[in-house]
Amino acid sequence: MRQALESPYVSANLHKWIDLVFGFNQRGENAVKSLNVFHYLSYHGAIDLDKIEDEHERKVTISIIHNFGQTPLQIFNKPHPSKLGALDGNKELVYNVWQLFDTPLSIIPVSDISDRITFDNTDHEWKSQGKFHRFNSKIELSKLRSNGLLINKQLVFEQLSIGSPITKIELLDDGNNEFVVGFANGTLSIYKLSFAAEKKMKLTQSQKLTSKFDKNGNAAFSRELDTMGILRCHRSSIKDIQYSSLVKTLVTLSTDGELKLWNRLDNMLIKSFDEVTKCNIFSISSQFGFIAVADFENNLIIFDGNGTEVTRLKLSKASSEIFVTAIQFAESLMVRSNCIK
Repeated sequence: MRQALESPYVSANLHKWIDLVFGFNQRGENAVKSLNVFHYLSYHGAIDLDKIEDEHERKVTISIIHNFGQTPLQIFNKPHPSKLGALDGNKELVYNVWQLFDTPLSIIPVSDISDRITFDNTDHEWKSQGKFHRFNSKIELSKLRSNGLLINKQLVFEQLSIGSPITKIELLDDGNNEFVVGFANGTLSIYKLSFAAEKKMKLTQSQKLTSKFDKNGNAAFSRELDTMGILRCHRSSIKDIQYSSLVKTLVTLSTDGELKLWNRLDNMLIKSFDEVTKCNIFSISSQFGFIAVADFENNLIIFDGNGTEVTRLKLSKASSEIFVTAIQFAESLMVRSNCIK
C-alpha cells in the first residue's frame, strides 16, 4: 500500500486530487468545469439548522445532510503545486543559464567564515550568514566559545553540552523560535526559545542570563530553552544542517559523508543515504522538498522528499583539484520550477 501511495504516478497527480477535495476546484465555476458539484446542503455553512423553526423541515434537512454527507472544508484557493515539481515526466537535469538572470543581483560583503547567502524578501537583497551565525525576523543565534550560545545578543547559554563542541547551528523557519544545534560527537539537539525567555528579553534589554549544568547534570536554563528532541544517528562531527519548512523534513550531514533525512513532526529518521552515496555537500529545496547531493565522485544526485533517487548527472571526473564547492536550489512557486546552480 505504501509503495502504491508513494509511486511516481501518485506523486505526479496527487495535487489534482487535493485541488478537487480541498482546493480551488471544490467550489464555483471551477467545480462545475471539473464535474465536482454536490448537493448544496453538503457544503459547510450552506444552512443554519438553528434558524429553521419548523421541526419537520429541520428533521428533513438533517436527514438530507446525513444522506449526502459533508463536503470537506475548502483550504486552498489556488492550484496546489505538484509533489514532483518541474521534474514531472522529465527526470533529466537541464542546464539553463538564462534562469540566473531572473535572480535579483546585489553586491554584499562576505566574511571568510560565511557559509550561506540568503535572500531577504523584506529588504529585497542578498545577505550572508556566518557558519556560526543564523538569524531571521524573530531570533538571532551566535556560537559562544566552544559549546555556548548567544541568543538575540542578550541570552547567554554557556554550556549546551558537556565536553562536545558545537559544530553547526541552524534555524527552523517555522516562526516558532525553534533551532537545531549539531555537536562534534554526532548528536543533534532541537531547542525552542520559551515565551518566558522572550518576555524576559523585552523587560531587561541589557541583562544577560548565564546558565550552566547543575550537579545532577540537568540544564539550569530548562525554563528558557525547551528541548524538543535529540537526534542520534551520526558517527562523526555534524558538518551541515538544512530544513524544509514546507515538507517538515530535516537533512543532516556529518564529516564522514553520512547524510540523514529526518521527519521533523516526530523527529524520527526517514532514511540514511549511506548505501547510496557518500555526500560531499547538499542542498534541500524549501518549496518542494527535493534534495540535491554532490558526492565525492562529482556526481549530482537528486532525491525526492522521501529519499528516493529521481535522477543523477556526472558533472566531471573525480579529481583532487576539481570538485563541487557549492550547490543551491533557485525556486519560484509562480512558475513552479526548480533549477540547480
